[in-house]
Amino acid sequence: GDHVLRVEVRDPAGAVSEAYSRNVPAERGRAEIAIPFALNDAPGSWTVSVRDAVTGVTGEATLTLSEE
Repeated sequence: GDHVLRVEVRDPAGAVSEAYSRNVPAERGRAEIAIPFALNDAPGSWTVSVRDAVTGVTGEATLTLSEE
């Protein structure tokens, strides 16, 4: 079925980035999420967590932005 996912992006300091966090519709349980990081975003490990708004099922991934 259709779902709504809450996507939260945390910077290397652990603060939620409101610019990148949002609710995403997931038609038939699927969604694609693009995060348009800026050239001046802090380098380091960023965390992306996704939670299904209804079921509470969560997932998390970490990515690294380099200084280059």
